[in-house]
Amino acid sequence: RGVYTLRLRMSHASGGAFGPFITRQIEVVQDATPPTTPTVTDDGVYTQGTNSLHATWSASSDPESGVVEYQYAIGTSPTDPGGGYLVGWTSAGTTRSVTRSGLTLVNGVTYYFYVMARDGAGMWSAAGASNGITVVRAVSDISQLKAMGAGTGFILPARAVTAAAPGQFFLEDLNRSSALKVNWTGTAPDTSKLATVAGVYRGIVANEPTADALTVSAGSTGSVTAVGVNNRSIGWQGAGIPPYVGIDIRCILVKTWGKVTYQGDTFFLLDDGTGVADYKVLTAKMGIKVALPSGASMPVLDKVLAVTGLSRASADGGRWIMPRLAGDITPLN
Repeated sequence: RGVYTLRLRMSHASGGAFGPFITRQIEVVQDATPPTTPTVTDDGVYTQGTNSLHATWSASSDPESGVVEYQYAIGTSPTDPGGGYLVGWTSAGTTRSVTRSGLTLVNGVTYYFYVMARDGAGMWSAAGASNGITVVRAVSDISQLKAMGAGTGFILPARAVTAAAPGQFFLEDLNRSSALKVNWTGTAPDTSKLATVAGVYRGIVANEPTADALTVSAGSTGSVTAVGVNNRSIGWQGAGIPPYVGIDIRCILVKTWGKVTYQGDTFFLLDDGTGVADYKVLTAKMGIKVALPSGASMPVLDKVLAVTGLSRASADGGRWIMPRLAGDITPLN
C-alpha cells in the first residue's frame, strides 16, 4: 500500500506543452491475498424435491480490494471435485443465496453446493462446500422400502424400535412383517418409542437389510410383541444348515425355546429338536446360536430356556439370536 503523486500536462501534436500541470495523489493498494472461503449452507439434510436446490453462504472478507463476485456450482462430491458438475460454475453477482431450478435430481443421491469469492484484484478464494442434501421419497413401511432396492432415499413413518447396539438400532413394521438394521452415529432412540427415520437404504449388507440414517426422530410410545418361532424358522431363504425354507425374518424380534447344548465364551447353542446344524462343525452340537447379553450369566448345559431377541445374520451366513438384555433369557426348568 502506498500514496503516489501523478502530474499531468497537456501537449499538442508538434510536441509543445501548454497549460499548467495537474497534480493528483493516488493511493495504490497491493492485494496479495485472496478472499476468505465462504461457509455454505443448504436447506437441510434431505429434500423431497426433485427439480430445484437452494443454498446461502456467508460473506467472504477481503480488506485490501473487497469482494466483487461470488460463483457457485453443484455436484455430488463432499469437496469441490474440479469437474463433472451437475451445474458448472455460475456467477451469483454479489448476492449470497441462490435457488437453482430446472434440475433433474436422482433419488438417494446427495448433492453439494460449492461457492467461491473473487476480489477486486481478480483472485479467487478456495471453494466452500455445503454439508450435502439427499433426495428422498416417502415410503409406507419397511416392506415397501426393501422392494424399492438399494440406494433408495426414504422417509419412513413411525416404526417400532426393537433394539439398539453401538452405532446402530433396529426398526420393525408394526404388523411384524419386516424389519431393518439402521446405521446411526447419534443417540439411538429408546426401545419404548416409535421412531421416524429419513435415510438411504443400502440393501442387504453382510446378510442383513441395512439403511444409513440421515435423521432420527423418536415420537410416541409403542412396541411390538415378539413373534414365536421354532429354531429352524429363524433365517431367510437358503440360509443355514440345512437350508432354510420360509419367509425372511431377519432383524425381526422373535421368541424361541430349547435346551442348552453348548457353552462358548460369548454365546451358547439352544436346540429345540428342529435340526439346526449351522454351528455343528465348530461345536459338534446342534442348535441356534444365542449371543450372551451384557450382565447375563452363562446358562448351564441341558437347561431349558425361552429366549427373546432379534433374528440376526452373520456375514458368513450363520443364523443367530441377539437378546437385548439379561431378562430376555428365561429358564423354564
